[in-house]
Amino acid sequence: MKRINMLCLPFSGGNKYSYRPFQDVLPPVLQLVPVEYPGRGTRIKEPLLRDLTALSLDVFEQVKAVTAEGDYVIYGHSMGATVGFELMHHITNAGLRPPLHFFATGRSGPATQKRVAGRWHELSPAGFVAKLKELDGCPEAFFADAELMAFLEPIIRADFEAVETYRYERRAPLRVGMTVVMGTEEQIPEESVQLWQQECAFKVDFRMMKGRHFFIFDTPRELLQLIVEKTNISYKLNYL
Repeated sequence: MKRINMLCLPFSGGNKYSYRPFQDVLPPVLQLVPVEYPGRGTRIKEPLLRDLTALSLDVFEQVKAVTAEGDYVIYGHSMGATVGFELMHHITNAGLRPPLHFFATGRSGPATQKRVAGRWHELSPAGFVAKLKELDGCPEAFFADAELMAFLEPIIRADFEAVETYRYERRAPLRVGMTVVMGTEEQIPEESVQLWQQECAFKVDFRMMKGRHFFIFDTPRELLQLIVEKTNISYKLNYL
């Protein structure tokens, strides 16, 4: 199997450097192609987007050229998984080359948003920080650094608003292989995770890995090996 581009979509508050820890254990067959959302990282001077559909369209414009280069997969964690779901529909509607496989981690099925929508982005600063601590995604030093928190809170809050105001629309199942991986200690109901199945024309591969919401950084080698294995299967099905 030749080298495959791996489009990486950041989680809430993340940027194109969020998956840098993957580089240290990246299998040679994968080439990381990090995506940058507006309002952070290398696009810090651009306004933040508070609408997930608009965010996915922004990503679509970024990756159109990549879809034409050759085979690729899409990976998204948490919010990035929902962005990836919408991105695949944009790609399908445009008649572009679809990904070999889609990988979602730490995220319930998109239809969940139609059933239960939180309003974390409307909380007071203290309440918002308390909710972030529940996710166990940031070290205590992050919350203790007032200057850093003041810089990042608007970005994270805007991303939460995009997720919480997301308008799910039922469409024809995507004809792309899907693998969904959750942490063993995540507080996401199993039935919500299983909703991914209705978005895929094929049988979704559901997996568990040890850890909480950001388990992906505890076992990156295991996750990337799974991505290679599933990509290899999809590649063979596509070309043999």
